[in-house]
Amino acid sequence: MTKRGGVPFGATMVGRRAYRTVNEMSPDEELVNSIAADVMTALTAQHFFQFLDDAICPLASEQPAAACDGTHSITTAILNNHGFDSDDISDVIAVLKSKGGCCDCEVLYNAAPESRLRSKYWTRRAAHIHSDNSD
Repeated sequence: MTKRGGVPFGATMVGRRAYRTVNEMSPDEELVNSIAADVMTALTAQHFFQFLDDAICPLASEQPAAACDGTHSITTAILNNHGFDSDDISDVIAVLKSKGGCCDCEVLYNAAPESRLRSKYWTRRAAHIHSDNSD
């Protein structure tokens, strides 16, 4: 995108930040938006979110939890195990990122329809708030 004075053409200045207009999406953003619903449907149908939740937040307390390392390494491994090729994995990760899933744990917090990890977080948070208010 060509810039004029540091501001992309078609952008609107608000304060010191430039914001793109609604009609100004990159081709990648358009692709992600066009495939997002189908990708999420496929992931749900193949129980991807359950496999990721089982890895990071296992049901059995004796099963070790995989640690999120700030990447999509667990996501990639699960998708590889389910026959997704590298192009499909790139598309899936782009869709997950567009939904706030910037790493494996954030996929469960922000992109998954439901997850034990998110439920446990909010249960702990509510208990902490309740204990602070009872003091």
